[in-house]
Amino acid sequence: MRWYALCWLIGLLSAYFIVRRLYNEQKIKSELFEPLFIYCFVGILIGARLGHCLFYEPDYFLSSGKHIVEMLLPIRFLEYGGWKFTGYAGLASHGGTLGLIAALWLYVRRTKLPIWQVLDNIAIATPVTACFIRRDYLDIFKKMNKNKEMTDDEYSSYEQTIEKTVTRTMEAVEKATAEKEKELMTV
Repeated sequence: MRWYALCWLIGLLSAYFIVRRLYNEQKIKSELFEPLFIYCFVGILIGARLGHCLFYEPDYFLSSGKHIVEMLLPIRFLEYGGWKFTGYAGLASHGGTLGLIAALWLYVRRTKLPIWQVLDNIAIATPVTACFIRRDYLDIFKKMNKNKEMTDDEYSSYEQTIEKTVTRTMEAVEKATAEKEKELMTV
């Protein structure tokens, strides 16, 4: 099981449902939402992959044309010819953020929606998504998957970190939702 990929998937699906709800509440045409998700998904995926390759392994990925292809396709060329499907093993969340910024800029140019409205909606979903894709939390899943017992100190530390992150995220979402509701009632 690739836990990191699963966490990315859960994070992106969470963002999808949160932003879709916001678009519905703000009565933004539904045909403008689907392109937003496509732009964001592609931008985040390309940005995260390029971020990993260029920030963490530039010597390898910039050393030959084959390795440049490996940056974009989920394959690894074998030493003696042929290739192997690897999936996107290597995604950097900060690269995904840069890809998201580029994608949102393109989306706003195409749809002519106000940029601040789009950014406000994305900002509400971002902490939830970020919570799922942080690698720090994967140690818990890895240890559970390998049936290793965590020490009391490790468990307590992870439990406190997750509890704080989830609490802060939910408070931020509730605050943003309340502000949006208040704003919509005054209009």
